[in-house]
Amino acid sequence: MKLLVGLAVAAAVFLVLYFAVGLAFYRMAIDAHSEKWFLKPPTKKKQKRIEGSDSYAEMRNDVAETEARALDSLYFEQHPPQIWHIVSSDRHALRLGGYYFPPKEQSDKWLVFFHGYASSIDWSRRWIRTMSERGYHVLAPDMRGHGISEGDYIGMGWDERMDVLDWVNAIVDRDPGARILISGVSMGGATVLCAAGEPLPPQVKGLISDCGYTSVRDILSFQLHALFKLPDFPFLYAARTAICMRAGYDIFRASALEQLKKAGRPMLFIHGEKDTFVPFYMLQQIYDAAACEEKEMLAVPGAGHGTSCCTAPELYWRTYLAFADRYLP
Repeated sequence: MKLLVGLAVAAAVFLVLYFAVGLAFYRMAIDAHSEKWFLKPPTKKKQKRIEGSDSYAEMRNDVAETEARALDSLYFEQHPPQIWHIVSSDRHALRLGGYYFPPKEQSDKWLVFFHGYASSIDWSRRWIRTMSERGYHVLAPDMRGHGISEGDYIGMGWDERMDVLDWVNAIVDRDPGARILISGVSMGGATVLCAAGEPLPPQVKGLISDCGYTSVRDILSFQLHALFKLPDFPFLYAARTAICMRAGYDIFRASALEQLKKAGRPMLFIHGEKDTFVPFYMLQQIYDAAACEEKEMLAVPGAGHGTSCCTAPELYWRTYLAFADRYLP
């Protein structure tokens, strides 16, 4: 009897700790309203952070990048966007917001660009300016739980893949003759990868993913170890349970690699070779998984996370724009 009581107590303690750990992880990483302290430079000696998470911020020290950001800001001052809204087609029925930049002259070319984790339109400015100046309509949505979009959780690109379809359909409703390029960076890049496996309308001509990750499980596991040196079991499993309960999606099923097996549109995959936030080795795995016949891969030497366009702008934009011109001539 004492043994049974002891086992029951141990099991109860394990379950309490299991759920407590899961909820703590959910609040830290998935809750859209929590402070993402692990992305910021440490203010204390023992404060933990994920190496490489602020690569984009560190590029402010680069003279050419400083000048480019000044041009981005000037463009935004001179071209205030229109605000679009849609309602997500899933059970949450979230009111999502996006920034639309019309071209100066009539065009049927569109770019839909998705920002990264815990970010907003600020991280999208370079792509908005570059493609707007080339005559594209540009739509830059705020992802669910970010900026002007509703949502209490971050879907890590999985639930957001269906938002991609909703935004594309909103464009097609307005412009049935649209030719659309879908692109994104970091979590936005992963969103593009996941969306590639969904039935896309014929107006979508190509997709570009910059430093996307192979799956939600893979990236959370990588960062759990990078931040706390903890194994998947039981910690990631506890997080899985909490995320299923709170956000309604399964991080073990949210796989870009599986989605890419169904991809049929031309795709370009970009990744910085010095990326330590979303590890560089994922680029080859993503490329190999893509079932589309027309696909390209660009590894950018010396680039950290999300900084390929800053570290090697000539190489980056030559490749990016050549892909766009090929499929949206």
